[in-house]
Amino acid sequence: MNKTEARYELGLKALKQNGQIRDYKFEGVKFRLGDNCYYTPDFMIIGNDGVISFDEIKGGYIMEDSTLKWKMVCEMYPYFHFRMMQYSAKDGFKVVRDNGN
Repeated sequence: MNKTEARYELGLKALKQNGQIRDYKFEGVKFRLGDNCYYTPDFMIIGNDGVISFDEIKGGYIMEDSTLKWKMVCEMYPYFHFRMMQYSAKDGFKVVRDNGN
């Protein structure tokens, strides 16, 4: 886990302790996108309602292949909620992509 992911995990720990989410796992699921092509979201989050969502955590720069894999997983697995979060020292974590589920 890098520093940005560790910072995001602090927020998830607080949400879990406060009873706002049931649980979370770091890199808990790997999605197959094609032959020898996989996508592993940074965090799997289980809501109190049992709904599973996935958050991808990024720092200042988002590489094109990350965005492409994120878009592919959203298309292939539309019944899950996927978000891409970006961190900046000025604004903290912001949602930069959301598949809308």
